[in-house]
Amino acid sequence: MKSDNILGIIGTGSIGKRHIRGIKKNAEKYNISKIIFYDKNQERLNDVSNQFKDSLVSASSLDEIYRNSDYIFICTPTSIHEEPFQRSLESNAKKIYLEKPLSSDLKGWRKYYEMSKKGTLGKQITVGYFLRFHPVIQEIKKIINEKKYGEILYARAVDGFYLPYWHPYEDYRSFYMSSRALGGGALLDTSHEIDYISWLFGEIKEVYGNVQHVSNLDIHADDLTRISAQTKKGINLDIHLDLLQFEEERSIQIIFEKSVIKASLIDGNISIITSNDHDNISYKLEVNFDELYYLAYDEFFKDESERRSSSTLHEAFKILEVIEAVRLSSSVGSKVTLPLWTIN
Repeated sequence: MKSDNILGIIGTGSIGKRHIRGIKKNAEKYNISKIIFYDKNQERLNDVSNQFKDSLVSASSLDEIYRNSDYIFICTPTSIHEEPFQRSLESNAKKIYLEKPLSSDLKGWRKYYEMSKKGTLGKQITVGYFLRFHPVIQEIKKIINEKKYGEILYARAVDGFYLPYWHPYEDYRSFYMSSRALGGGALLDTSHEIDYISWLFGEIKEVYGNVQHVSNLDIHADDLTRISAQTKKGINLDIHLDLLQFEEERSIQIIFEKSVIKASLIDGNISIITSNDHDNISYKLEVNFDELYYLAYDEFFKDESERRSSSTLHEAFKILEVIEAVRLSSSVGSKVTLPLWTIN
């Protein structure tokens, strides 16, 4: 049967291009016959057209995306997610993929959160917290569910890298990550850790946060954020996010009653340490970051009932609420309890 679904991509920065490459590679699998894309930046449009040649179609306007797409991927800067999201909801598209985080702040999103909880959005929404598909996170989820090592007492997640190394082909000072106004900074853009920590250990009920710019990086956003938190289940957490480390680190540590797990999301190494040296084990999982996106696409194109790891809009709203609580805590210098009833 000939495929006739059209995928629309809004925003052709680095993440938009990655989605184009990934879905183009699997177009037949997902029954995609055409990919159309739009960006208000003509240079980016030309770059995508030249890179992918005849396999894509440049849309003349956003209306063309909304009018013709069966699926829409929103890959605009974080600060301007709401308008294309609202327009996509009003479109004929069956499903929407919204890049993480949900937005740069909560303003305007509570109505969508409530609609998502009630099941009245009318479309399947996926938010791009793809690290849930990481083999290390999937393995830890499995270990937690098996309850082999007793109760969880504490967990710590770390994500640190040096911002100028991230996109070496462009000036980091002009990159959106350098601007809080555009949705950048360690807390907002590296919120994968907040998401997978919540997915593994449950909803966060209180936070104490410290959001800072401590380096000589020429940016207008935080380069170091530290979070202490507690879940509704009483699990204590620490989350460290920075744009400062010359050697990238992305890791998680979990203290159970009967073991300690240490794992790297970069190289896939996992160590399980117990009180008995003979029971200690170490092993390595294969990590392929392209594969994480393919797994995320697989779930996106499935029916809602078949989704297992994808982030929903109401889950992403809760992550953004934690981010707002961390900001508030850092400003007032005290613990903040969730939910935030004062922010609409």
